[in-house]
Amino acid sequence: MEIVGEKSRHSLQEHLHLITAPLQVVWGKHDQVLDVSGAAVIQKALQHCQVDVLDDCGHSVALERPRKIAKLMMDFVISEAKKHA
Repeated sequence: MEIVGEKSRHSLQEHLHLITAPLQVVWGKHDQVLDVSGAAVIQKALQHCQVDVLDDCGHSVALERPRKIAKLMMDFVISEAKKHA
């Protein structure tokens, strides 16, 4: 409950500038724990990140769509490796 509490409500926005590593965000479109609008907040603040919002998926993307997230992660890792080769 701490991550959705009032005290941490703006924590994400306040700390985004600290992220310097390549970033991939995978969010379930029907997440009922953290609102999917957070994905757009991250993408706007860190335009170098990759954001994927999965249809028919809630908060537990790895459990709900394991094959899809595995493919997205592998594609991201390969893409990043090519950038730095």
